[in-house]
Amino acid sequence: MSSKILALPNSDYKVKVQSGGTITLDTGLASGTVTITGDLLVNGNTTQVSSANLNLKDNIITLNNGESGTGITLTQSGIQIDRGSYPDAKIVFDETVTWADPISATTITGGFTLVNASGTLQGLRINSVSTGGGDLYLINSGTGVISVTGTNNYETQITDDDDIPNKKYVDDTIVTQLTSTFQRRIEEGSASKSYVEVRDTEVSGAPSVVTFQIDNLNKGQIFGNRVEFEDFRFQDNILSTTASDTDLILESQGTGGVIVNDNFTLTLQGSDPASPLDGLKVYVKAPAAGGTGLFFKHSASKSGEIISRQNALLLSMLF
Repeated sequence: MSSKILALPNSDYKVKVQSGGTITLDTGLASGTVTITGDLLVNGNTTQVSSANLNLKDNIITLNNGESGTGITLTQSGIQIDRGSYPDAKIVFDETVTWADPISATTITGGFTLVNASGTLQGLRINSVSTGGGDLYLINSGTGVISVTGTNNYETQITDDDDIPNKKYVDDTIVTQLTSTFQRRIEEGSASKSYVEVRDTEVSGAPSVVTFQIDNLNKGQIFGNRVEFEDFRFQDNILSTTASDTDLILESQGTGGVIVNDNFTLTLQGSDPASPLDGLKVYVKAPAAGGTGLFFKHSASKSGEIISRQNALLLSMLF
């Protein structure tokens, strides 16, 4: 069968039917092809394509064409997907959406959303988000959180330096640190810091010690065999000073005194000590004429041996 051609080289061609009528281009039972060599302009309200496959050569499809308002007058423009008995899905640009722009540090109006026909947000499945090297803002408003709900023990999968931890990972790490890797130092301050520090010989190689420092001044140390606070040293049953050639002073506040509930022993001195600046100094060396070996030096340049009762009687008879 030969083709038939209607040629009107010098005029237009119009097919007109009754108002509300239908024009059908029928290619028969076997699907043929309708070819339009020029542009196709549809002025009706609805354009429906029932083909199984739609191929478009255009690299950009314009929706809401001819908009003259500020933004989308009808608020949204996008694509709606029929999901049968489920609510339809939509990919739309929504003028009511606001978001924080990390580049301009301002709030921008208008953004893409994935929703269903009821306006409920829908999920997006991707494996990479690129910001071109800029910051990535998430949530931007309200009280929402970033969650990895649905994953399998996410906290145990964090193995790379760049993996983002969740709260469980942080909690587990803190517990591990507190129960297995102990913090050796508690510190506060900068220029005038105070701290408590523990050093163990298994790690440092030096004798184990706990050090106390207040405002950059060493106030005390606890060793395995002694305790030192300020200028005092406690070792076994000995109380001494940490600084050489300094006095060990015992005093009470107010009207109280120093009481010794047991005997008091003074050890032998090899030589006479210096006189005190104030008061009386008592010491022991080899007995002299007094017979006691208990000597004294007074700040008023008085010194001598405290005489025993027996020697006192003897001397009184002699002199």
